[in-house]
Amino acid sequence: MIVETRRFGRIEVKEEDIITFVSPILGFTRFTRFVLLRHREDTPYIMWLQSVEEPSLAFAVVDPFFVVDDINYEVEIPDEDVKELGISSPTDIAIFTLISIPDGPESISINLKAPIVINIKTRKGKQIVVDKDYPLRYPLIKKQKSEKSAV
Repeated sequence: MIVETRRFGRIEVKEEDIITFVSPILGFTRFTRFVLLRHREDTPYIMWLQSVEEPSLAFAVVDPFFVVDDINYEVEIPDEDVKELGISSPTDIAIFTLISIPDGPESISINLKAPIVINIKTRKGKQIVVDKDYPLRYPLIKKQKSEKSAV
């Protein structure tokens, strides 16, 4: 199938590559069918979650386990969601977090509180809210403490 997108132009998508969200992404209730597209070859952990229903809707996502290094990030998927997504093994899943760039590169953050869980076998996805005290805006670019000069 050919999908028109604003960011990538016309792309060919195989029906078996489409991810169907069993519940919509928070705030985007009308759209449930997406495809994952690679951002660049040199950044395999950054992807785009492109809607196949709305050309202008694409979310930048990242595998949080590649970028979170200062906290022990764990995603416990509730039994209800495991069943709904058809997960039978931990190897069935891929986890992504939404990237936010509100005010330029210095403000890039990811949402650790509400990751996207995708069953790569069934191609079902869902955004879940984790029952832990993780930040909604985890900064991807750490600010360096300025060194004081000895004067």
